[in-house]
Amino acid sequence: MKSAFKITALAMTLIAASPLYANTDSERGTVTAGGRYISAEMLKAQNEKTDSLKVLADFKKSMGFTVVDTDLYKIENVFFNTKERWIEFPAQIEKTEPTIPIEYVVGTFSEKAHESIFTTDVKASNIHLAALLLNINAISWEPTEKSRANIPSENQVIVEVRFKRFRGLEVYNVNDYIGVDSTGNMPGTVDENGEPVPPNATPLARHTWVYNGSQFVGRFFAAQHEGGYISVMCDPAALVNYGGDLGTEMTRFYCLKRNLPNIGHPVTIRIHFLNSPAS
Repeated sequence: MKSAFKITALAMTLIAASPLYANTDSERGTVTAGGRYISAEMLKAQNEKTDSLKVLADFKKSMGFTVVDTDLYKIENVFFNTKERWIEFPAQIEKTEPTIPIEYVVGTFSEKAHESIFTTDVKASNIHLAALLLNINAISWEPTEKSRANIPSENQVIVEVRFKRFRGLEVYNVNDYIGVDSTGNMPGTVDENGEPVPPNATPLARHTWVYNGSQFVGRFFAAQHEGGYISVMCDPAALVNYGGDLGTEMTRFYCLKRNLPNIGHPVTIRIHFLNSPAS
């Protein structure tokens, strides 16, 4: 009986390898080298799964997608954690002068350096792809009382700046580096003696920020095209906007240097999602 089994298995293997049998694989299925029969339906499903996995692998490779550790992934130089629900990317300090108005916390060096505290060269599309992989959807955003009262919980974020110095890693809420001045004094205002009048700026309220995810304008991803990533003003093209009261048209925002290192110092910006999407 044992030798008969060996002969049968060998015969099936030879049949499976023959040109005659190969021509009918799509209709009859196939037999593995070990003698196991696989139906045509199962063979088709396996081939489709293999093709899908290859497409996914090629896509991940083209996007620079890498598994770093458990729950930690990166897309080129954008990191995201699926368990702790944050996105991080590198930037640098661009501005520390407390007399120059700002409109952005983070912008690209090429487009928004003159009005941002921090600048970066990461792709906005990679940041947003990381958000999509955290199951965060883009939303429309306007700085109205109604909008502020109805921010989806999964789109509420806090923004941190993280940097290393001689004391090691330091982590701060970016609100602490944004000053609000509602006096209406224009930059360059001087007193009766010709001395500059500094803004009467107080730290931005610790309200959460809103991940609205930018938008497409034609074929362009607006955040990438315009260069504003995290906006303290209302900018629907930005990825993130401040979710608190922006004051009046006379309100201006400034950088509060506080304990920031010098211009050019490398930092990490972390967007921390406070809540998971409802299942």
